[in-house]
Amino acid sequence: MNWKDYYTNRLMNFDEAVNLIQDGDTVQIGFGPGSPSVPFFDAFLNRAKTLKNVNVMDAMPTRKMWLYDPEIMKELEDHITYAPMFANAFNRHMFSTGLAKFNGGIADYSDIRVANAADYFILQVTPPNEHGMVNVGTCNMYHKNGIILGRKNHLRTVIAQVNDQMPYVNGDTWMPISLFDGFVEYSEPIPEYGRATPDEISKIIGGHVLNLIEDGCTIQMGAGTITEAVVAGLDSFKDLGCHSEMLPMALQDLVEKGVMTNIYKPAHLHKGKSVASFCLGSRAMYNYVASNPDVELYSSSYTNNPNIISQLPNMRAINQAIFVDLTGQICSEGVGHQMVSGPGGQLDFQIGACFSEGGIAMTLCAAGKRDKKTGEIRSSIVTNLPVGTPITVPRTLADRIITEYGVAELRNKNLEQRVHAMIAIAHPDLRDKLLFEAKKVGLLH
Repeated sequence: MNWKDYYTNRLMNFDEAVNLIQDGDTVQIGFGPGSPSVPFFDAFLNRAKTLKNVNVMDAMPTRKMWLYDPEIMKELEDHITYAPMFANAFNRHMFSTGLAKFNGGIADYSDIRVANAADYFILQVTPPNEHGMVNVGTCNMYHKNGIILGRKNHLRTVIAQVNDQMPYVNGDTWMPISLFDGFVEYSEPIPEYGRATPDEISKIIGGHVLNLIEDGCTIQMGAGTITEAVVAGLDSFKDLGCHSEMLPMALQDLVEKGVMTNIYKPAHLHKGKSVASFCLGSRAMYNYVASNPDVELYSSSYTNNPNIISQLPNMRAINQAIFVDLTGQICSEGVGHQMVSGPGGQLDFQIGACFSEGGIAMTLCAAGKRDKKTGEIRSSIVTNLPVGTPITVPRTLADRIITEYGVAELRNKNLEQRVHAMIAIAHPDLRDKLLFEAKKVGLLH
């Protein structure tokens, strides 16, 4: 059978695709822009009512749907369990209801976790090329490796939503159609996201970050107001590199201005190319990465592997936090037991940057936020993290903590030195209180 016959014989609709889900299955949803379209979930809703003990593993939601509706999920409680790897605006409220069961870990392990857990996997891909190969498009993450490794375990069913609006992206992104059990052709624009507008505090923090960047550095950063403030100041640099989990939304601008050339990367680590695991942004960005030989996507087990990252000299890992305690414990995931985000690749890049020759790992947060009702300032620099708060980066790996009030350099510092450095970058109105608390709990004598 040639590949065209194989493909044609396995074409189906979403109703037929969801009928392949069985009782007790773990259903893995594609990551971010690679997740299936809403019609799949509409069909899945009807199927879910007839199933028992199905576990749905989600990653980065990009669409509003019933899976994030507490009323519907409450009715389906005996049928399916929702276990996301990440919390964002689409599903964050599900954690407060107890209907979302966090199922995450460091990002460079995500494809192995998927491979060990999934029975059924659905994701978006491009139409097959003339060789019978499909491309994972704007998102690789755990997609390719999760399927290949999963086939060695108990991954039974892999469904591809074939979307002719998904761009072909270079890298380790091609898969033979023989790895799939079914194909649903459904055309839909890839979800688009705009760039954030930095506020004044973000601009100040961004300025501190820029002081730690040099020509020729390789950079990892995500999205957000502080990131955009950093990007706005990169015009004065040259020959930067990109090795990240997520491609910067400003990538095209940085390349066209000659800021990001990747020419100082080692030859064996994609010299001259921007590397990441996924891309999320505007239509213009998707058009830019499409078949662009200077952009490559790889599995997160590669991009986020600290052993790979550490081989990039002068690595700059730039990530944000919710809280940092006085000893350097970093939380970027939640408050107490309430999930706000997820660990993502922060720990991966923290480790990699710390072992990179000339590398620096930066953790960014506003020193405090004023409560609109009480007027009280809630500090991001704390003596004790709220009970139940997850530690994203242990204090043993803390490096530079940055607020609008400066940079606390914690690497190679003893505990007392760390406490003083952290208090110095806290909100001025809270420093005396933090100093008192540090002495009270025995951090200072």
